[in-house]
Amino acid sequence: MGVMKYENRKLLMALAALLLAVPMGCGDSPDSDYRLGCNPVIDRLGLADPFVLPHEGTYYLYPTVDGVEGYQVWTSKDALTWTEGPVVFRAGPNAWAPEVHYDDQSAMFYLYYSVDFKVGVATSRSPLGPFVDQGVLVEDAIDAHLFEDDDGELFLYYEEIRFTGALPTTSRLWVQPMSTPSTPRGAPIPLFGPTDPWELFLGGLGITEGPFMLKRDGIYYLMYSGNSAPFSTYAIGYATSGSPIGPFTKYAGNPIASSAEGVFGPGHLSLFRAPNGQIMVAYHQKLTAAIAFDRYIAIDPLIIHPDGTLDIEPRPLTFGSGPDCDVE
Repeated sequence: MGVMKYENRKLLMALAALLLAVPMGCGDSPDSDYRLGCNPVIDRLGLADPFVLPHEGTYYLYPTVDGVEGYQVWTSKDALTWTEGPVVFRAGPNAWAPEVHYDDQSAMFYLYYSVDFKVGVATSRSPLGPFVDQGVLVEDAIDAHLFEDDDGELFLYYEEIRFTGALPTTSRLWVQPMSTPSTPRGAPIPLFGPTDPWELFLGGLGITEGPFMLKRDGIYYLMYSGNSAPFSTYAIGYATSGSPIGPFTKYAGNPIASSAEGVFGPGHLSLFRAPNGQIMVAYHQKLTAAIAFDRYIAIDPLIIHPDGTLDIEPRPLTFGSGPDCDVE
């Protein structure tokens, strides 16, 4: 594929934007006709950091899987009922936050991994893998997210993280322009780190991680998680810009999803469209307020208000029943 510009891709993406555009103020609220399933969507402790890829009528869900040195996939036809699939990529310990991008030019799937605090990429001809490692892209980094703009330009977002002993002393979101899904273009650009009180924990340490980009009406919404994942103070916010490379301004109403009655530490999201076009949020919640990685995957709607601000209303983990779960 090389590093040449994707001129055909840009044309196709422009046409797709016209054909697939859905008015995001309509059909994107919880009262639309998409039947919500129960939280958690998979009754398995230790799944977190979910990424959902819709492809050719099937949804592929790739999470962090505690205890697995690599990544596994779950599949669904309706984004409600999920079937356990194979391990798609085998790696060493500390394998977190996978994301898979489909490149229509090469008909290749690109898996961005965070393994042992390195961001890399692996490829496969199938979303079910197996994926073959193509090498490390960024050192001292986790939580990679590839965003493809309307014109076909590619941008890789990630968190730089460094430690002193067991404690994080550096946490900042960056963006790397890309020539292809696996080839950086130019230098990475620093975005922002933890500055707001909700992003801080343990007396002043802070984390901003799990970036995910939404573009709407020419505005770039960089969604992210702040605080620390094993704490119930983990939460979701966003920042906006007129450019995919910033500068970004954090939303004054952050966090837009945080602990509430029966909900603990919601965070690390990805967005996808349900079969009816509604934008959904895949994320994880903790089971309790204890400091622990007791995480399950949840799915809830993204709420877009008329003024363009975003909200998420996490529903508690009810495990198949209860008033907050739409069951048949």
